[in-house]
Amino acid sequence: MQPIITVRRYEDKDLRQMQEVIRNSVLSKFSSAFWFCLFREITLQMIVLSTAIFFIFFGVPLLYCVSSVPIVVLLIAICVYCAHYNKAIELSNMHAPICFVAELYEPFAMRIDKRELEYIQMTEEQLKQNEGELRKMRGKQIIGTISTRNHQSLHESAWIYRLAVDPSYSFVQTAKPLIIAAMQHAFENGMLSCETTCAECHEDPRELFLKIGFNIRQIYHKSIIGSSLRVMKAQLGIDLRKYFKSQQNNKSRLDSQYE
Repeated sequence: MQPIITVRRYEDKDLRQMQEVIRNSVLSKFSSAFWFCLFREITLQMIVLSTAIFFIFFGVPLLYCVSSVPIVVLLIAICVYCAHYNKAIELSNMHAPICFVAELYEPFAMRIDKRELEYIQMTEEQLKQNEGELRKMRGKQIIGTISTRNHQSLHESAWIYRLAVDPSYSFVQTAKPLIIAAMQHAFENGMLSCETTCAECHEDPRELFLKIGFNIRQIYHKSIIGSSLRVMKAQLGIDLRKYFKSQQNNKSRLDSQYE
């Protein structure tokens, strides 16, 4: 029996689970962000600076100043983790008036990795029609969330943010229906486009957005610590009218093939 996933609007009872998903999702990106920062110019600058301080001010022999390398690496790891932890707390406590959650119904026995499972996507109406199947499931839990709001700069455009998926589950199978739900909500409320951003060290979200049909609007660098540490970010956008028109055409084409 395959797990069943459904996307619905956020409810107050979902707060605790949603906050846990956001924290786990943000902290799971620590490893990629750490390696990204480790091989930047600022790392070499900190090693040279700490070596000079040890040698000049404390009289440490030059050979022993090599110990500054692991110290700098440890310091970078601590700073990156603290930054992610602070971001996780900030996002989990952020008020988002328009929010969707992905809820998963799991079977009692699963013998393979949760990230390798194929999910069956159902709407809330379909869940009501299959209550018998749901009774055979172990339970339900929230494994993903996404938020959307009006774009602050672009007219008739929506902004997608706070996309988070529990790292124990398939990112693509969970995030894709969440993104589609946010796009559908924006389109039904008169929005003509959707915009979002992705950092260069977050490959999975960027590849998924591009696969759905988002285009790269622009690439820019966000300064973290002057010019020594900058993160390249891509602004992505999609024309909602073209997207849903193409989806409707594809559906009509498939229906005509089966007639």
